[in-house]
Amino acid sequence: MSLYKAEKAIFDYLSENWTYTPIREVNKDRKKPVPYIEMYFKPGKVFALEIKHAGLRTGVIIINIFTPKGVGTQQGAAYGGKLEDLFWHKDIDGVVCENDGMLPYTSFIGIDEALQACHHQTIIPFNIIKE
Repeated sequence: MSLYKAEKAIFDYLSENWTYTPIREVNKDRKKPVPYIEMYFKPGKVFALEIKHAGLRTGVIIINIFTPKGVGTQQGAAYGGKLEDLFWHKDIDGVVCENDGMLPYTSFIGIDEALQACHHQTIIPFNIIKE
């Protein structure tokens, strides 16, 4: 599977299943009023497998969550939990949302003063078998 197809499959899945906030398409949409999320697809290394010359591509999907500054961190954490549930053990057109025992998790990043927003980040490890 090409990286373009993998990223498109993940973005399409997110777009079809996420109803809580707008989704900003990076390098396409201007910044939206908070709350919103944005997704980055970050492919990593490819490892050789011993089966029919296949390879294993690893990486992470990073979803930034921006919520209003000054209302606490609970809203961002709740959105992060919903994202974790959405991708938990999912196989999305051959993109398996786990890697080496790692599953989706969310962290508080801090306050983005420029956006006047609270910033959380959900990391979704993935792997793709390349035949």
